[in-house]
Amino acid sequence: MLLEKDAMEIRISIGDVNKLSLECHAKGVAQYAYYIYKDNAVIAKFQYSDQNTLAYWLSESGEYWVKVFAMDEKENKISRMSEHIYFSAEEVFGSCQVEAKKKHLWERVAEISGEICSNWNIVVRMSSFDYKLENKDTYLGKLWALITPLIQIGTYWLVFGLGLRQGKDVDGYPYLAWMLIGLIPWFFISSWMLKAANSIYSKTGIISKMKFPISTIPVSKVLQELYEFVVMLLIMLVILLCLGLRPNWYWLNLIYYFVYCMCFLIGLGLITSVLTMVARDFYKLMNSLIRLLFYVTPILWVMDKMPDIYQQIMQFNPIFYVVNGFRESILYHLPFYHQMDMVLIMWGINVVLFFAGCALQSKFKNKFIDLM
Repeated sequence: MLLEKDAMEIRISIGDVNKLSLECHAKGVAQYAYYIYKDNAVIAKFQYSDQNTLAYWLSESGEYWVKVFAMDEKENKISRMSEHIYFSAEEVFGSCQVEAKKKHLWERVAEISGEICSNWNIVVRMSSFDYKLENKDTYLGKLWALITPLIQIGTYWLVFGLGLRQGKDVDGYPYLAWMLIGLIPWFFISSWMLKAANSIYSKTGIISKMKFPISTIPVSKVLQELYEFVVMLLIMLVILLCLGLRPNWYWLNLIYYFVYCMCFLIGLGLITSVLTMVARDFYKLMNSLIRLLFYVTPILWVMDKMPDIYQQIMQFNPIFYVVNGFRESILYHLPFYHQMDMVLIMWGINVVLFFAGCALQSKFKNKFIDLM
């Protein structure tokens, strides 16, 4: 039986303050697709799925309607327009409504910070779910979180430690210990930077179907990687003990560098996740930049023989700040505040990143659907 256009029933309404709701009914239909129009322009597209309902949150005044595409199991298609419906943002939000572009920076920061804090339970649940989902179809499951980095550590030690350095120590410490202390935080940072950049784009299915605190998605990726980082940190400590290094009070500095790293990654993730939505090419660029950062940052090599200008520039690299901080704490027994000027500069960078991330998240908060 062929699909009949007139047999499709469409109900459209605005409820829950600014929620546009649509429901379709038609015999023999297997999948539906939707185009949302505002003032004769398409503002959002939803691909074919078996969902016969649609929810979309409105933020601007105008006339809205939806074009519904229906397809049966034999891929016969029909389409039909819904009724036009007018939405007044002034009536819903009040005449003092402030557009995102008119918000002051501190208002954007307060908005996104509050959104993350008030939805912290969602952040924790989402990170736990993604962590379990990541390796659910593999035989070894969570063991891959250990196997992959251990293989990399062994490879780098053979190539750089035994090959290029011929087993020579670094400042009187075994190269394996020196290298390991730098690699463990790098594994955490590099993995999270990639996942955070792609975090919002990977959740478009959820975002398109329900109202969701989008700023919590990049933050959840920090916690997801945190589980593996803690395990790798424990393995590192065991190896260091086997190599003859003994814990002391300076090892508590790792707590400080860990907190700094978390704040840095959250601010950076708020920025990169938006940029990936704006331009998909940015994620490919991130892949290349992370590979470059790995080799230009002194993680596997000592930069003592590099030009002074290079060493000075590297001091302002937050990744090097964390890696070098781990080494200063464990090997060289230096407190994190031995250079207070660098502490202030590094935290200043974190503040700038977080403010910029909140500004971008606030600006694009109601535009992510359009960018899908």
